[in-house]
Amino acid sequence: MGSNSSVGQWNWISAAPELSTGVGSATLSLGRESALTSRHYIDASGGVVIGKYSTIAGVRTTFITHGIAWGTAEQRARPISVGDYCLIGSNCSIVPGAVVPDRTVVGMGTTVDRMDQSGLVLGSRGTVVKADLSGRYFSRLIGYISAVSSERGDSND
Repeated sequence: MGSNSSVGQWNWISAAPELSTGVGSATLSLGRESALTSRHYIDASGGVVIGKYSTIAGVRTTFITHGIAWGTAEQRARPISVGDYCLIGSNCSIVPGAVVPDRTVVGMGTTVDRMDQSGLVLGSRGTVVKADLSGRYFSRLIGYISAVSSERGDSND
């Protein structure tokens, strides 16, 4: 765990014993100032790396790093990588081998596979709907955001 990173309550972090030796790394790594909030499931059999200043927010996001390889009768583990300054919303599915580039926001309920472009990602197929995100979130120097806005509605910063 990087400096000032945090793991909230009621997260389930596990690894398949048969995959943790030789096939996968069976590790979870959080970069500095990153957070895994509460009530998420992390299968770390293949290894999960979450970059600095990134947040797994909301609840019930699932990281799965292993499964049956297509066309075989074998289980395979593949690592998951989440870049720096990323925000993963509630109820997302992060599949084996997924790569989330730096400065990516993944909207609620999105399924994420390997991505080649950062931006705002939405939908069951994890489609980038807006590239080149900017704003204070992507340049902050502290991970945990404690400020609460009294405004209602959308904000672009």
